Amino acid sequence: MSEINITNEILIDELQKRFSKYQNTLKELKKVNNDLNNVNARLAESEKLKSHFLSNIANEIINPFTAIIGASQMIIGADENELKFVKKLAQNIYNEASYLDFQLKNIFAAAEIEAGETFPMYSKINIFETVLSIRERYEHLANDKSIEIKIENNTESEEYYITGDNEKISLIISNFLSNAIKFSSENSKIEIKIYNEENIVCVSVKDHGEGISEEKKQIMFDRFNRAKDNINSIERGSGLGLSISNYYAELLESKIEWTSNKNEGSQFVLKLNQENEEINSLSIDDNQIFFEDIETF
Repeated sequence: MSEINITNEILIDELQKRFSKYQNTLKELKKVNNDLNNVNARLAESEKLKSHFLSNIANEIINPFTAIIGASQMIIGADENELKFVKKLAQNIYNEASYLDFQLKNIFAAAEIEAGETFPMYSKINIFETVLSIRERYEHLANDKSIEIKIENNTESEEYYITGDNEKISLIISNFLSNAIKFSSENSKIEIKIYNEENIVCVSVKDHGEGISEEKKQIMFDRFNRAKDNINSIERGSGLGLSISNYYAELLESKIEWTSNKNEGSQFVLKLNQENEEINSLSIDDNQIFFEDIETF
């Protein structure tokens, strides 16, 4: 039987190799452990946000219904000579129903996105009429804060047609305008502009409100997050609007650009790509779910 001679140098070299391999294994295990901890932290934060969101969205649905039911009961009990009072209550019902409709559209849109069931439905759209219709829906909210909403149309005419998905474009602009009103101070102004940049049709919404802090800029397009995330905040909203708007813009092969400075206001611009194939069908105006051709008081 042959004798194997192991020198000290060979032994030390082998030990060093094994020790180095052991250290690498420890590093890999530590990295995997850190990755798992990060994933767990993100999952915990996600569950927290979703729980917060569900509590918040319940209020966003329940509160308008409560207001509608209360106002309806007061109308039922009103005297025949209280027409002015009844009209005021009816206006409140319309306002709350319109707000509820807007929130439900965002909720349903988020559900479709999560389910992977969102697809563009292209048609010809009169973009000026679409913007006018959106302003009409939100004028009562602006009037409550004495905010003026100005529209500047720099397209060729008021009969300027584009190709796009009217429902999705309307929801994007509605989210822009809703946020602009929400975060604007009283007696201020919101400017909506429609203009062309080569083959891009742009709709911008600019306010002169409180702006967005650097901290909130990092999460403003995250689903379930709100600029003011206190569940008891007086600011209404589901925290879905901008994330849905961003998703819709990408779906339509378009994009959203924005600028904001604290205490100076914000500007959001929807840039609509017009390189889609020719569409002949004409989009019907995206009317409210609850009301069609109804007059406000």
